[in-house]
Amino acid sequence: ALIDAPDMVRGQMNFKRLHLTDIKIDIPRIPKKKSLIAAMEAA
Repeated sequence: ALIDAPDMVRGQMNFKRLHLTDIKIDIPRIPKKKSLIAAMEAA
């Protein structure tokens, strides 16, 4: 899975290490870093 967050670089992580949460953010497919940060801060 591809992962990305404001304080880290986009990268890969195994699905075994991921956990589901109640957080849901409506973003376009393959967003730019700037639009991802804006969507996360707005949520």
